[in-house]
Amino acid sequence: GGTPLCRSILRSAVDKFCGMAPNALGHAQLLIDFLEFTPRSSIQFFPTRGNAGGEELDEKQKEEVIPVAFAAFHLQPLIECFANVPGGGLNPAVASNAIIPVVENLLLLQATSRSGLAGYLWKKRDLEDHIDHAFLLAKKALFCSDVEKRKFAATLLVALLRVASVASSLHDIRATSTWCPVIDELRGCLRRCITQHQPSVRIEAYSSLVSVLPSSAIAVFGSTQSQDSVSPHPNVSGVTTTPLRSPNERGRAHVSQAGQKAIINIVSDVFLSQLERYVTTPQEDSRDREARRQRAINIGSQLSQMETGENRDDGISMPFRFEACISTRPINRMDNKSKGGKPKKSSPVGQTLLEEATGRINEPLSHLFASSSAASSLDPQGELRRCMDRIRNRMAHCNDIDSYLKWVESCKQIVGINDDAKRTEEMAVTKLATLVVVANVADVLIGTTNFNDENDNPQVTNYESTDQIVERLFNLRSDAITRAVEIMSSFVNVKPKREAKAPKKSKDVVGTNHDSESKAKNGEVYQTKLAKTSDVNPATVARNQKLIEDVLSLCPALPLEFIAPAFRKFGALASASKKTNRNDSDDEDNLQSNFSRLIYNMPFRRFIITKSLLLVSGASTVIRAGSRFCSIPSNPIAAYMSLGPLL
Repeated sequence: GGTPLCRSILRSAVDKFCGMAPNALGHAQLLIDFLEFTPRSSIQFFPTRGNAGGEELDEKQKEEVIPVAFAAFHLQPLIECFANVPGGGLNPAVASNAIIPVVENLLLLQATSRSGLAGYLWKKRDLEDHIDHAFLLAKKALFCSDVEKRKFAATLLVALLRVASVASSLHDIRATSTWCPVIDELRGCLRRCITQHQPSVRIEAYSSLVSVLPSSAIAVFGSTQSQDSVSPHPNVSGVTTTPLRSPNERGRAHVSQAGQKAIINIVSDVFLSQLERYVTTPQEDSRDREARRQRAINIGSQLSQMETGENRDDGISMPFRFEACISTRPINRMDNKSKGGKPKKSSPVGQTLLEEATGRINEPLSHLFASSSAASSLDPQGELRRCMDRIRNRMAHCNDIDSYLKWVESCKQIVGINDDAKRTEEMAVTKLATLVVVANVADVLIGTTNFNDENDNPQVTNYESTDQIVERLFNLRSDAITRAVEIMSSFVNVKPKREAKAPKKSKDVVGTNHDSESKAKNGEVYQTKLAKTSDVNPATVARNQKLIEDVLSLCPALPLEFIAPAFRKFGALASASKKTNRNDSDDEDNLQSNFSRLIYNMPFRRFIITKSLLLVSGASTVIRAGSRFCSIPSNPIAAYMSLGPLL
């Protein structure tokens, strides 16, 4: 690491990816290759305490030779490369995908290697200085107007938060007093990313938070030996706490169990505080109330609000605060006109309304709930898991779609519009955005149920109750889609009537009817309006149904642990066995149960098939602990072998 050859390779690589070279990403990945390289022939030249050679080094120390050299000699120049991101010298994607993982690993190495091989190569305060320097550069990139640079800042903040939480987990009073203020500052800056920036920046922050979680405590696709999954390591159970190190993980920092637990607690607190911004609490026990008040003291405002009104204590009221995640800004569509001056071909009315509605959604609640579910699975008895169960139960009990739309009719920004046509259009767009959010959240919450675990929900004690929750959530999703299609199909384009030609007036008069009419003929101020209609075309309904389904397909994928049992329980085999085992006399009794209704519910079976095809084809986002959002399961062969026969 300290040889002239190594410095020369690093210098040429830095010149490439800091100079916006076309092959910048390839040169930046050389850093990752360095960490995975173990020079067995040069270990004897590495300085150690008490011995001049490397014969007494164990396997772990031999793997960390190059990372330790990087952390001792080249960490500061790598952090200084981040200063080129706000100015445009370094591509944010290159920094996020290649440089940040290397810097994070080197910082973790300094945080965990307090003694032995690496304890004397850097000072005690070097780690704090490096984190402070990187934190300042992240805050500088956070205030850039470019979305990609803000994504880079969110990724860097999460990496620094992970290092600080691991450093604070050491059994040292000085470490606790030193890192607690740093963690609070990092969380405050990260909170700005997930509350005030664009939805894409928030999704990047959620992806980074899920990726820093340890993947050993849970593997979403096949960590345990069951008929639903096949483990790649048959001798390892799903409850192991020490992760297996693959060959490509050689040379990376080892995080202790205390450090992993600290990471889980920090990430769970971030997700829990984010959920509380959008969820109401109609009733809560003393333990949840005290925990909520303590978080309010530590974090600040914008926590969940107690619901007021007659439905406060019934437990079935609408659980979300849509005004916090859906914008009610006025519609301001630009004139559709090409460069040549001719008007562009107008889009269908339903597509225009749907695009405007999806643009109103500030918070990607589906990704937030899926990420929270992945984090809560690492701690089944934690507070985040109880919060997710409570939200799922409340949404399943409040299955009236009209209760989710009441807030639109009382919104002051919409009701205060004087123009009736404009007010009707604004209300339709806001309702459409609300319905899309409800359908996405119901989709994700359906996948959080577990048919194989009776302890999945404290309030669910048998399969009948689990089936009832799934049925109610699916019916709510279907009602939201149906209502959204009705809103999209109830508007048509109406051209305003042109006024008769006014007599020609003098040229010195400005703003006459003749001038406005001539501008209308040139396509400058002429614009169609939307109006409600009761005459609905079936072809329009079918087209709008397809548009809604395309939008909902962007929702995160359902986990394999839900899809495979759902196939066996409600699929064709279950339907055939149900028909052979029942008599004509008890048909009516069988159809009364949720289990029977789901078996004969063809839209629900079609929903399961569609979700499984999206999963195996890579068309939907897979969210699992220990990795970033991607389109491929962690063990794709196990997923394909499990779902193939079922399909």
